[in-house]
Amino acid sequence: MKSHFVKHENLEQNDDRDIELTVTDLVIPRIRINLTFFYDYVIDEEKLEWALARTLSRYPELAGRFNTDKTFIRLTNEGALVQRLDVSKLSIAGLELKQFNYKFMCDHFLRDDTKSYHVPLILSVQRLAENSGMMLQFDFDHLLGDVNSCFLVVADFSSQVKEGCYHFEKISPKDRSLYVKPSGQPKHHHPEIFALDERPVSGDPPDVNPSETICVHITKSAMNLLKKDVYNAVSETELKKYADLNIIPSANDCLIAFIYKSYIASLKNVNTDTEKSNSSTYPLELVVNARYRRSPPTPKFFYGNMVLVQGVYGYKIEEVEKLKLFDIAVEIRKNISKVDEEFFQSFVDTLSGMEFSQFTACFDPLTMKFSNWNKLFDWYGQSNLGGGKPVKFTTLNFYDDRLCYILPSRTDGDLELNLSIPREQIASFKVHGDVPKYFQFVE
Repeated sequence: MKSHFVKHENLEQNDDRDIELTVTDLVIPRIRINLTFFYDYVIDEEKLEWALARTLSRYPELAGRFNTDKTFIRLTNEGALVQRLDVSKLSIAGLELKQFNYKFMCDHFLRDDTKSYHVPLILSVQRLAENSGMMLQFDFDHLLGDVNSCFLVVADFSSQVKEGCYHFEKISPKDRSLYVKPSGQPKHHHPEIFALDERPVSGDPPDVNPSETICVHITKSAMNLLKKDVYNAVSETELKKYADLNIIPSANDCLIAFIYKSYIASLKNVNTDTEKSNSSTYPLELVVNARYRRSPPTPKFFYGNMVLVQGVYGYKIEEVEKLKLFDIAVEIRKNISKVDEEFFQSFVDTLSGMEFSQFTACFDPLTMKFSNWNKLFDWYGQSNLGGGKPVKFTTLNFYDDRLCYILPSRTDGDLELNLSIPREQIASFKVHGDVPKYFQFVE
């Protein structure tokens, strides 16, 4: 492997200006965002690095360095780290034969490179065997930007490789705080913002065992059938009641409700401490992109963190078994619908008056977390480097726990899930209820 730093081209930006991080940056857990692309063609490494330098000119914070306690980024232009990995022994055909098995991909293409995590962006490039394709892996520090922001960088980088131009407009890093700032008004925060951290705890939670990520393919027709089944289980009167309240669950809400209920209910078939499992509450968390829920909407090309973690209080096993999927989907829709301009501003005002710490709920061992990377982003179309869409787009992580990424499929309308659940529960989950009806597991 050969590694070096690539700097941006705007020499006038090579200064020590400090860009202060916003409260929505500082509340983010200290994690990385991994975006991995497999192509069935090869682009010269020098051209990729030229495109990266051009892209960093628009996102100079990714070539900068954090201060010691990571409260601001200094635009030093020390560069993004590029790693040219040795040629893989695997060909694109070999990966397709393995159906891009998640564990297989992690074992062969994921590096636990913690010593380099002080760098905001790491780009790994690896040619596949027989010159059959290549792997590109973008590793971002979440503290600087959310998935929406990472998509901007990938799309601009891809446009540079393909056509030598940028895809999006750009907001200057110094204007980051203009979109996330305290109002100066009396705080009127909503108590439910911190509901997960304040929930009562009764007894000891069950022992938590290591998780494993399984991959699921959901066809467009299966998604339509799932939503239809969820709606058919309730009366027309009940549907009208929620329609009048403008609380209509989306297909995504129905999918999350189905995964959550199947996950909780299938715990009964796992040989664990039954008493603890039955008495525990299993919260649900949703990552909500607030950009398009503000008034006026925050520009799509804003680079930073504009996501909120919305918590649904959660249920015990016996409670969730009695609920219709529609009931859970309604609660999900209610929590998402709460996020508007007033809610977001009160969130910022509240955090601005507090000592910063990451949400403890993000690390609650019983919380099931969901992040949807499918809506709003054309991951396959916008990452075309000139020879066609990638064969596979995914996110690879060693340490996911009770986390579900909802990802696009290369087939329009289909979805992919990277679902991390306790290892001993996987067999029970796969056969639980209607799971085989909607889900195709990638082995």
